[in-house]
Amino acid sequence: MTRSPRLRTSLLAGASIVVLSAVAARAQSVDYGALEQVFGEPVTTSATGSPQKVSEAPVTMEIITQDDIRRSGADNIPDVLQFVLGIDVRRSAFGSADVGIRGYNQNTNPRVLVLVDGRQIYADEYNAVVWPTIPVELSEIRQIEVVKGPNSALFGFNAASGVINIITYDPLTDSVNRLSAQTGTQNLAEGSAVTTVHAYDSAGLRVSAGGFLAHEFDHPATESPPNPESGQVSADGKVRVAPGVEFGLSASKADSQIFNEVPTSALTDQSLRTNSVGARLSADTRYGLLNLDVYRNELDLTVPPPAAAETASYLYVVQANDLVKLSADQTVRVGFEYRNASLDTPTSGYIGGTVGYNVIAGSLMWNWAISPSLSLTNAIRLDDVSLYKTGIQFNGFTLADYDNRSYLAESFNSGLVYKLTDIDTLRLIASRGLQTPSLFYLGFVYNGNPDLNPTIVGNYELGYDREIAALLSTIRMSLFYQTEDDVIGSLYGEPDPMVRSGFLVNNIGSSHEVGIEIGIKGHSPSGFRWDAGYAFTSVTDNLTLAPTQPPTSNIDFQHGTPEHMLKFGGGYSVGKWEFDAAGRWQSSWVDYRAQSDILPLPLALVRVPDYVSLNARVGYKVTEQLTFSVSAAQFNQSSLVTSAGLPTERRVMVKISEQF
Repeated sequence: MTRSPRLRTSLLAGASIVVLSAVAARAQSVDYGALEQVFGEPVTTSATGSPQKVSEAPVTMEIITQDDIRRSGADNIPDVLQFVLGIDVRRSAFGSADVGIRGYNQNTNPRVLVLVDGRQIYADEYNAVVWPTIPVELSEIRQIEVVKGPNSALFGFNAASGVINIITYDPLTDSVNRLSAQTGTQNLAEGSAVTTVHAYDSAGLRVSAGGFLAHEFDHPATESPPNPESGQVSADGKVRVAPGVEFGLSASKADSQIFNEVPTSALTDQSLRTNSVGARLSADTRYGLLNLDVYRNELDLTVPPPAAAETASYLYVVQANDLVKLSADQTVRVGFEYRNASLDTPTSGYIGGTVGYNVIAGSLMWNWAISPSLSLTNAIRLDDVSLYKTGIQFNGFTLADYDNRSYLAESFNSGLVYKLTDIDTLRLIASRGLQTPSLFYLGFVYNGNPDLNPTIVGNYELGYDREIAALLSTIRMSLFYQTEDDVIGSLYGEPDPMVRSGFLVNNIGSSHEVGIEIGIKGHSPSGFRWDAGYAFTSVTDNLTLAPTQPPTSNIDFQHGTPEHMLKFGGGYSVGKWEFDAAGRWQSSWVDYRAQSDILPLPLALVRVPDYVSLNARVGYKVTEQLTFSVSAAQFNQSSLVTSAGLPTERRVMVKISEQF
């Protein structure tokens, strides 16, 4: 009797190895659903290229499933992320949010890489993510992978503090057909549609469209900002052209009008248009699993008078990698990447022409299953970055200073995963990532600086998971230490008498943090589910920039990072009903607000008090296809200060959705 659980575990482990090896061998369209049924937990291919249980991945990762997204009642991705342990979501307006991972959040946060099916959404213009322009409907997302800590060597360019990896359903193997409509407070009107068509078993196409109209949160100014609105459409197709060979095409377009922050800590009216096209080829050959990805992103930004700005940024990326199984226990992935990013403005604009960089990068990943209970993953990446610029200059630098500027940047990831027992897993992680200066900070005609160095982020971490079979739960703990060298300053933070504006963007010193996260998540056969956790983060700055009163810099990670976060939630499903609630408590911190979008200095210091935010949702399945739900965000407070932007307001939403 005492050997039976171990025997079952051994049999399951053996089956897991067989299934994962088979999936890795055949390559492209991973059947996530089947693997989740086999292993009883979400599966990821992101870290190493091969399917892995999340508990065995060589990174610290949390997965938000489609069920989690639905039960959250959220209608946007930042609101889905806000209840993930270690995630800091700061909303400055209805459509504006900054998402940070393990501290170091700031306006237009440049440290989190966001991907959709491997395509970068993160915009090199400000090194930020404009969340309403992501052309993905929540109902077409299979899972959102939140990867914590620097992961540049595994996930790519600028994964400085973490990665938000959005994975949609595969148009070749999955069929998603859903319609939804939603209304609520703030005069919200929102709709979404997703449909999938297949041609035999060899081709599939998924098309999605959606958008919203709403009233902006209350604004203290006499003249209120325009009401936010957004619309997007996307298509993703895939064809199996031969056994083991798949070809895919994707295209998307989004158009948004929002009140949004800029690097000067000012809130401005912004019109944003994004479009993207991409192609992917995957082939399972005798030389390994070959992947080729090519895509182009464009972001057009218009700010009306009095700020009056117009920019266009472009990104071209070519990625190629080969995943080779050297033996039953060793896998190697060799990668190459070329990228060209540029930011254009009229001659009289903020850039005075064009600024950009070319990047040539090579990477190598090695995964070694040393034994059934011990695995090691090492990855390295080298980026060769070279700048260029055209147009006019007022910042003391010449165009030759840009054309002669280049540097090499190294990053690495190393993860050791040791299964101590059938229920205990230990992870040791060391990594180094990069935060590359944004094109705006490099090329701003008045105080941009081509000599900026990338911020080097180091991370050392001990993680531990323990399964509690009696509660169908898992406890996860992480203890980490992170360093930041060559911290990039703010746009108006470094006095320089040689520069026309009197300020110069510069590297301003170092910083470090220590933190701990502990959480538990589980469910019961009777329909109950629960999720709770606590995170502590302490940041110490060692910056060369002297504090001024009133402040001229918004870089203050030591006081601008909440030390404590507590999350809690639960739910119950019975018959046709679903009941879910979630709460978040966050300690106080300091933020900065520009006085106006024309003359941002001096900055106003804003203390964000500690707060509790509670969300809830009730869903009723009218038929097998039709669902009706009511959700409330921040229902315990009519108004909350969560940043130096506009106070967020209570939201109540009614939604009807149909699956066909």
